[in-house]
Amino acid sequence: YEAALDRLERHISEHGPYDALVGFSQGAIMVTMLTARALQRAARGEGAPPAWACNVLLSALPPRASPYAPIFPPGGSPLHASPPIARLPAIACMGRQDPFAP
Repeated sequence: YEAALDRLERHISEHGPYDALVGFSQGAIMVTMLTARALQRAARGEGAPPAWACNVLLSALPPRASPYAPIFPPGGSPLHASPPIARLPAIACMGRQDPFAP
């Protein structure tokens, strides 16, 4: 997944800026991990915070990939994350009949 995150970062750098990132299902997980990674790097002084202002997450589940999984409580959604991901506004939408809805 790190190679995929690197590719997303390159695309954003080359084709941005973007006001928001939008992801559906696994794409929403990638958006969440990309945002967490950027915020973690910024907190360590190793990079800039995300250049986008918010995330739109459609049918998103919390990331299970380490090192991002510990940010999210078990059974929670990306909106219930602990810092650092909670520092960037996000909108999460899930259907009431979605079998993965928390």
